[in-house]
Amino acid sequence: MDARRDTPPVERARPVGRLLLPAALLTGTAAAIAGLAPGGLGDPDPVRVSTGPSAEMYRSVASLVAGTPEWAYPIVALAAEAVIVVLLLAVALLWWVRRHESGVPRGLLLTLAGTTATYAISEAVKLVVDEERPCRAVPGVGPIPDCPAIGDWSFPSNHTTVAAALAVGLVLVRWRLWPVLLLAVAAAALRVAGGVHYPHDVLAGAILGGGGTAALLVLAGFGRPAAAGQKHTETPSAGHKRANTPSAGRTRAGTPAVDAPPGTARPVSGWRRRGRAAARTRERS
Repeated sequence: MDARRDTPPVERARPVGRLLLPAALLTGTAAAIAGLAPGGLGDPDPVRVSTGPSAEMYRSVASLVAGTPEWAYPIVALAAEAVIVVLLLAVALLWWVRRHESGVPRGLLLTLAGTTATYAISEAVKLVVDEERPCRAVPGVGPIPDCPAIGDWSFPSNHTTVAAALAVGLVLVRWRLWPVLLLAVAAAALRVAGGVHYPHDVLAGAILGGGGTAALLVLAGFGRPAAAGQKHTETPSAGHKRANTPSAGRTRAGTPAVDAPPGTARPVSGWRRRGRAAARTRERS
């Protein structure tokens, strides 16, 4: 007999339904990256974005930070990298604190895997798009110290990709950590304020890192409404199990346990013992 005939239609449709949301996330991520890309596919020359909303926003930010001393730009760049370090430390700390909870170590491992994968994809997209850095392509903006060299392309932002991937992964593993999303926003803002990225670069990086990692975790069962309402249970150690195991079929209260073997004697309380001793004394007298 065919085993598929014995399987209810709902059970057969469940694996398909489980793939719908991750597929939608990946499709939306790819469509957003393609829509934000300034071109470059099949063009041997670098893409220079000097007009449009993103370039105008870049000019506005550059005018706000105009007059910033040169020594401050390396600090801004270092701050963006420090955000990523803080997020990695948050992953390590969460693993250490919740390492005995079911699902948390696996979710953090998937977060790191999604971060690595989206970073590699962002590097591949850079080689395809070949977008010149705004600190070199946008006219009318003062020179930016330590502007990345030619060939270190701008679209999408690697820093924002990694920061968004780590932040979204942490939130999907532990919903209470949603404030870490602000760190990803800070990393994106620092890259634009430092003059090395357009706003559409960091937006594409955030979508790539967050969407790709979210699709991986949702596929593994994280972030779903049913899974979100379930509490993680702690896996007891061997010593913990022995401490809570009733000895000789009795609980701590002294009464027979539910799974006590037949014939287990019920303990006699103190007042019953005293009453029986008094009755035997009266019989002897």
